[in-house]
Amino acid sequence: MRQEVFGPSHPRVAQSQAQLGEVLHEAGQLQDAEAMLMGSLAIFQQHLPADHPSFGRVWRGLGAVRLDAGKLDSARRALDRSRVVYAGLEGSHWVWRVDVLLAEVDRRQGRFSDAEAKLNGAEGQLGADPEWLERWRNEKVLLAPD
Repeated sequence: MRQEVFGPSHPRVAQSQAQLGEVLHEAGQLQDAEAMLMGSLAIFQQHLPADHPSFGRVWRGLGAVRLDAGKLDSARRALDRSRVVYAGLEGSHWVWRVDVLLAEVDRRQGRFSDAEAKLNGAEGQLGADPEWLERWRNEKVLLAPD
């Protein structure tokens, strides 16, 4: 609908694509989710400065999709870009969430001490939910296998 109203390369279309990419990710349709998020990113790059909050969301979404797809190096690159955007926003409560995803990348790559350090850092960040972080820690055993 937005595409018909605004045209195919309008930032509002990109917002819709980002939202749809997140829904597709939640539904397990990783290839479609990544394609939708990449389309959103391309439109935002035409219209917005690289530090715009929309980039943080799209890079975070791409990182999460790629993490679930097992594309760990690519996930890290996307999440690092998201973190840079969010860290540059005063009062952003998203940095800790990106750090949790980065910790999961570290965990899957066997870098358990790096994962633990990211989680410890996330605990003190604005908006961090200590109970959620503790549940995540308990579900994702960060200790190296015996």
